[in-house]
Amino acid sequence: MKRKKKKLNLIKVFKALCMIVGFIVITFYTANLITQAGVYMQSITERPRTPYYTEPPKNYADSDEYHELLREIEEKRKLDELGVDENE
Repeated sequence: MKRKKKKLNLIKVFKALCMIVGFIVITFYTANLITQAGVYMQSITERPRTPYYTEPPKNYADSDEYHELLREIEEKRKLDELGVDENE
């Protein structure tokens, strides 16, 4: 009687190795995706805020500079109406 070669056994070993390697690759790939998503979500939630968001922008119309400029313009207009030259 001739013995059969053990090709079937080698095929089973090869399949098992492929399944193990595939499982490891898929596991590390999904772990990497989960880690990247976590880092991205952390960067979104812990983004440093700019002063614009923490303090509302100043309204120029409420500032003293604006009112001072308005007074100067009003004075110049009154002097122009009276015909007085500032340079004199």
